[in-house]
Amino acid sequence: MLIHMKKIWFGVLMAMAFTIGASSSFAQNEQVPAAANDVAQVSTWSDLAGLTPESPFYFLDRLSEFLRELFTFSPEAKVKLKIEFAKERIAEIKVMLEDEDTNTDDVDEAQSLLVEDMQDAQDIANEEEIEDESLNTLLDDEIDDNDNNEDVKQTFKEAKNDLDEHQTEIDNEDNQEDAKIEDGDKQETKIRNSEDTEDSEDTQQKNEREDD
Repeated sequence: MLIHMKKIWFGVLMAMAFTIGASSSFAQNEQVPAAANDVAQVSTWSDLAGLTPESPFYFLDRLSEFLRELFTFSPEAKVKLKIEFAKERIAEIKVMLEDEDTNTDDVDEAQSLLVEDMQDAQDIANEEEIEDESLNTLLDDEIDDNDNNEDVKQTFKEAKNDLDEHQTEIDNEDNQEDAKIEDGDKQETKIRNSEDTEDSEDTQQKNEREDD
């Protein structure tokens, strides 16, 4: 009975993932085409961004990501998935900042989600000792590549600062934990030395009594 229920729930979740993916694609296709200038570049960003926080269908995009993460199990795959989400957030920010009428709250939401995705990837990588160069270069590359757009560059600088602060907090916590372990080892060594000294003194006293 339990196995049967698990199969049912698995089927329901897979159906939801398919439906949400299809709905997200449909909503994405309903977006207004990019402006004429820089069409090729903006089109590439739009393709990667898909829906943005400006869209009323954005929750479908987020729900689809949640389901993808739900069915991702290995730490390495989770890191890569979070980096993939972060790249999508980057594209969303670029697309929105190309539009002068974009609501800054929508950009802030995408920036916040970008930092969240990168922090999640960072936390998993640190905990599982996974090395992924994208964690160190993704935002730096975007900052360097957007000298011609100060708004985009500043957005990624702020995200990078938030990420660096998060990494500093992690490093400080690790250092504090290492210091506690080191203090514990020193205390344990001190106790052992004290016990050895007491044993030595007891042995010496015993030998003196035997000589008497």
